[in-house]
Amino acid sequence: MDRKSIDKNDAALEATTNVEVGDILVSDYTEQQYKMLTRKIDYYLMPMMFFFYGIQQTDKTSTSIQALFGMEDDLNLRGQQYQWLTTIFYLTYLIGEFPSVYLLQRFNVGLVLSIYMTCWGICLICISAVQNWSQLMALRALQGFFESNISPGFLLITGLWYRTEEHANRSLFWQSSEGVFSIVCNLILYAIARHVEAHGGIAAWRCISLFLGSLTLAGSVAAFFLLGCPHEVRWLSEDEKRMATARTLENQTGQDTTGKQWSWPQVIEAFKDPQLYFSFANSFLANIPNG
Repeated sequence: MDRKSIDKNDAALEATTNVEVGDILVSDYTEQQYKMLTRKIDYYLMPMMFFFYGIQQTDKTSTSIQALFGMEDDLNLRGQQYQWLTTIFYLTYLIGEFPSVYLLQRFNVGLVLSIYMTCWGICLICISAVQNWSQLMALRALQGFFESNISPGFLLITGLWYRTEEHANRSLFWQSSEGVFSIVCNLILYAIARHVEAHGGIAAWRCISLFLGSLTLAGSVAAFFLLGCPHEVRWLSEDEKRMATARTLENQTGQDTTGKQWSWPQVIEAFKDPQLYFSFANSFLANIPNG
């Protein structure tokens, strides 16, 4: 097998961990070792990414089921006020993409994802206490800003952990949670709301926010310990981290230990890559129903 190593002349290369990057070869490990490592990576990453992406989908669309249980009447929503709850979410979601991507590339990925999840979980819990439309709008705006982190974060994780030919099926797996959670979680939320209505106490729609916020906060703790780049996670040995890096050398898309310098040639190359436009079309079409 041809020698595959990171180009030491690349100005962007800067080894920042004790995982030896510059001298890693694809041929350092057997294909059987790679297969065993891939199974371990799938075991840890795929269920977590599936769950977190599904929770995010449920969180951002929760106002639809909350409206069924009296939110509009309790907050005296009039005219287009309810529709604005969705509009403001996606406006701040768009604004939040740029700083979130910046942070993901410069700090620990698992930590950044965990902080963002914590913030939008707190927003959801606070929604359970709002008294008017203005308060709800402010929290929905913050929620949209913080939820903007998860899609680019998961795309980054997929790119760093998997070979190019593995990207499609892994991405489709965790993205498929949108459909699954739209069905399963909505049924669970409906059951919770009906139970709360039957027994009195807190308004059912407020209880939905409390439940989703608490679930998101619990997920943020798991994200901190389980998600991240190969050199960040705690569930790989040092040799496995080295092997995980070797697996993806042939992608020629950089590593999680590559330097953080901006490169205009890389930007131009990205815009020439058809996958960029396929990804855009996929996200655009998938989110049309949410509008």
